[in-house]
Amino acid sequence: HWQSVARGSLREDLFRLHRALSENALTSKGKKDPIRLTLGWLSAHQRGVDHFRGIASDIQAAGSMDFPTLSVALQSLRRLAGI
Repeated sequence: HWQSVARGSLREDLFRLHRALSENALTSKGKKDPIRLTLGWLSAHQRGVDHFRGIASDIQAAGSMDFPTLSVALQSLRRLAGI
């Protein structure tokens, strides 16, 4: 039961972070093109993006995920989203 609850919580957290990151990237002043907005946001946050990409690469190389690993990845996304 608790494994299922924890999975649901992580999933909800991921969806919330996805929404926050998307809003952050797409709400810059003066720009309307979503591709340019996204590329600009990625460039402005390159250090955090690289950090998260490193974590994601490590997880992929490990070949498996567990709750502690996912928690670390989500924490990296929280920092990137400013939450």
